Amino acid sequence: MAQPEKTIEREKILQEFLDITLKEEHQTNPVPVLLLDRRANILSFTPSADELIKESWNGLLSEAKNIFEIIPTHMLELFNKNLKRAFLSFQIGEMTAETNTGKSLIIRISPFLSENGSNSIVQIFLEEADKDRIPEVAQAGKVLDSASIGIVVTSKDGKVLEHNEAACEMFGLETKEFAAVDYKELFVTTCGKLDSLLKNKNKLGGISGELSAIKKDGSYFPVKIHTSEEINQKGEVIKRTILQDISEEKEQEQALDRTLQTLRSLYENHPDAVYSLDLEGNFMHLNKSASRLIEATVEEMKGRSFIPLIPKENRIQLSENFQQASRGREVNYNTAFISRKGKKRLLNVSNFPIITNDRITGVYGIARDITESEAQKQEVYQSRKRLKNIMDRSLDMICTIDGDGKFVEVSTASRRILGYEPGELTGTPFLHYVLPEDKKITEDTGEAIANGTEITSFSNRYIKKDGG
Repeated sequence: MAQPEKTIEREKILQEFLDITLKEEHQTNPVPVLLLDRRANILSFTPSADELIKESWNGLLSEAKNIFEIIPTHMLELFNKNLKRAFLSFQIGEMTAETNTGKSLIIRISPFLSENGSNSIVQIFLEEADKDRIPEVAQAGKVLDSASIGIVVTSKDGKVLEHNEAACEMFGLETKEFAAVDYKELFVTTCGKLDSLLKNKNKLGGISGELSAIKKDGSYFPVKIHTSEEINQKGEVIKRTILQDISEEKEQEQALDRTLQTLRSLYENHPDAVYSLDLEGNFMHLNKSASRLIEATVEEMKGRSFIPLIPKENRIQLSENFQQASRGREVNYNTAFISRKGKKRLLNVSNFPIITNDRITGVYGIARDITESEAQKQEVYQSRKRLKNIMDRSLDMICTIDGDGKFVEVSTASRRILGYEPGELTGTPFLHYVLPEDKKITEDTGEAIANGTEITSFSNRYIKKDGG
C-alpha cells in the first residue's frame, strides 16, 4: 500500500534534519538539537541533546512523546510563546532555564525550512553555560552554523552582528567580508520590492516576502526573506533575518511556465478542433479551430452541451462513445456534425479521459473535418466504378500496367481474347504473355511512353492460355 503524501513529506524532512545534525564533523561532538512538529511532539534528536536534558531536568527525550512532558512547569508559557513565534513569524526564539547542575540551559528555537519551503517543523538548539557568561543568540556561532538556512542578526542601523555559514555561502562572502558589509547592499533596491515590503511590515515590525539578492560576483539570485525586530537582553533593538535561496524553485517555475506556454500555444493554434467536456458533456474550453468549426465563440459555448451539434440519428452512438471515454477508454469514430449556423460536416473524432489527481474529471476531444477528403474518396470510388463498367462492357481487352510492368486492372474481355480470367493476369508481368519476337518493340515502346513520348498505337502479339 502506498504511503500517504504527508507521511512521505515528514520522512523526507526528518532525513534532511538527520543529514544536517549528524554530518561527519558533528560525530565526535554533535550539537544538542531536537526536532518538534507544530504540536510540540518530539520527532527526532541527537544523542547529546538526550544526555543534556537528562542532566538538566532528569528527563529523557527517548521516553517522552511531547516536549511539554519534560519542560519545567514554570517555563511552559514562555516556551510555548517562542514556539509559536518560530512557526508563525519565522523568528528565532531564545530563553534560559535553571538546571539541576547549577548552570543555565540556553534554549534556542529556530524554524526549519524543508526543500519545498514549508516550516511545519522547528529545531531546538540547546547549550549549557555558566550564568555569568550566557551568550545572546547573535553570538551563538555553533547554533547559527548548524541551521539549515541563512540566518543574519543585525543592529537597528543595519550593522551585521552575527551570521551563519549558510548565509556566507549564499552570498559568496567570507566571514570577515560579511561582518563588514552594509547589509542593505546585499539586496536589489531599484525595482521597488524592498520598499514595498518595508511599507507592509507585520505586527512584530518584520517583513516577509521575496527579493533579489546580490552575490559577491555581482550576479543576482532570488531569496525568501523573513525578518523581525526584537529587544535583546541589553534593551537594544535587533533584527533577525532568515534567508532561503529559491533559485532552483524559480528555475523550476520558469521551466514549468515555458512548458505551459508551449502547450497552450499548441492547444490554441492546433489545426484540428480541440476541446474539453465536463462529465455531463458540457464544453469547458475549446480552441480557435473548434470555435470556427462550431461557428460560435468560446464564451458562447462554455457550459453548453455538445449534443445539439449532432444529428438526431447519431446521438445515441455518440453518447455511448462519450460514456466510454468518461470511464477511462480512448475511442475514435466518424460522426455527422451540424454547426450552430446549420452547416453540415463529417468529422473524425478522438475522445480520451481527463485525469486529475488519479480521478477522471472530464473528456478531451480532437475533431478533424474530413468532409472534403471523404467527398474526394467518394469521387475516386465513383470514377473507378465508371471505368470498371466501361472496361467490362468493352469488346476489346483494356488493362492498366504499373511501373514494374505488371497488370493492375484487366477487363473481362481477357477471357475471350487470351483465355485468361482477369484475376489470373492481375499482378503478373505483361511481357510474359508477349510473343518473343515482339518483346523488343514492346519494351522500346514502353520506354518511349515512360519518357513522355506520345504514342497513339503500335502492334504486338500475345500468347493465349491454350498456346495459340
